[in-house]
Amino acid sequence: MQLEVTKTLAADLLRPNTGKTILAKQQDVDTRRLKITVTQDGVPFVVPTGTLAQINIRRADGKRATFSAQITTEGCVSAVLPLWALKDPGILICDLSLVAEGNARLSTSHFFIEVQEAVASDEIVDGADETDLFTELLQEVAETKRKVDLLGQQVGSVVDSPFSETRSYYGAPLHFDAQRHSCRIIAVSTLQFASAPLAVAVYDGLAYASYANQIIVYDLSEGSETSRLSLSGGSCLQIAGGKLYVSGSGTVREYTLSGSLTESFRLSGMSFAAVSSDSQMIYSIGSGKFSAWGMTGTPSGSETVCSPTYQASSAIAAKTMTADNRNVYVLSEEGTILALDFSGQQVALFSDFPEAFADGVCGISVGYSDRQQGDVLYVFLNDGACYEIGLDTRYTVAQGPKGERGERGFPGDKGDKGDQGIQGLKGDKGDKGDKGDPGDKGDKGERGFPGDKGDRGEDANFIMYYDESTHSLWITGRET
Repeated sequence: MQLEVTKTLAADLLRPNTGKTILAKQQDVDTRRLKITVTQDGVPFVVPTGTLAQINIRRADGKRATFSAQITTEGCVSAVLPLWALKDPGILICDLSLVAEGNARLSTSHFFIEVQEAVASDEIVDGADETDLFTELLQEVAETKRKVDLLGQQVGSVVDSPFSETRSYYGAPLHFDAQRHSCRIIAVSTLQFASAPLAVAVYDGLAYASYANQIIVYDLSEGSETSRLSLSGGSCLQIAGGKLYVSGSGTVREYTLSGSLTESFRLSGMSFAAVSSDSQMIYSIGSGKFSAWGMTGTPSGSETVCSPTYQASSAIAAKTMTADNRNVYVLSEEGTILALDFSGQQVALFSDFPEAFADGVCGISVGYSDRQQGDVLYVFLNDGACYEIGLDTRYTVAQGPKGERGERGFPGDKGDKGDQGIQGLKGDKGDKGDKGDPGDKGDKGERGFPGDKGDRGEDANFIMYYDESTHSLWITGRET
């Protein structure tokens, strides 16, 4: 019997998938199979003969890859989740692509897989020399992983996109628990705000300030006003994919950069929202939930009514929010800035701002900086001051010395052996004598006391982060 479990599901070509999130476990190898029925508007779709199938996966760290799948005799698509997808815990965003001759391609809507964190640990058990089962299997898993990765290179292709970029945020690597740390101010400029805006977005050297009945555009380098757009503003403002997104009161409106309305999305329970940099997903906070929404749904008049594809509990009191290709950034009512991943998990906390921030932060935006030749987090104050906060600090310091391991305690003394019991008497020769009674078993000696546990070595003042995609080791220093 093969060690394998199979999850059956449907993936539609025309409708958003409304099924529950699928469960998987971190570091499982060659054991979780998906059997997927492709449907067209709810009706099974007949896959033409000669069609190839692929499963496309985006991990929680933003990296994406494509793997081959098989089409069964029943017309379903069958694929085993690769170790690449189950490397770290988080939400996987997946879809299927059917590819025919001539490069014709047809893809399904998204379905979601939650990779739960593995409970197995590679730490040494206190008081023992042996490592646990997880560590003993690492060599076997490493060889299996090498074969799986090689297979992925042969039948799939890793997408060259912004999601393949490795990034370590200042003071808190993405996969570590959120840490409180000071922001690193790169530069300061001043915009000539007419009054404090509701929100601000940065795009192509311009700052778009949101007001109740208009959007005022400013030149970032000179700080002066360049134009005005006659449209209703909102509590959140963002530019993604060359489109302007304004959100508030449960609605996200999409405009051209010249101010023409192109689409409107209704999100039930949404208070604040941000759009992914590829304009495919909306992330929102409201009604005690962090929600992810696909930008498709049911048309209702001039609006598209969306349904959440993923929700997680959230008690964040937000003031405004924005997003890039890795994280969602939330300006809280307390004046701090939180960085969340796309599953709603907090990965960083920006605080300890300069005194000038006490005058009030009115907007945040991720955008390109000519000064840094890369993306920064722009923070705008009510008085027009603009701060650039670095997001890409890369540490190149050498590894700190490893703390010394404490000495092993001495074993306790072995207890004395109990006295041997007296053997029973042998019967007289002739008539067979009765068997003598066995002697009493000697008492077991007392167990010696265990030796004292050695003192634990001091922690080194750094965090290491290994990026498998580039085979490089990153060292991230802690703030002091």
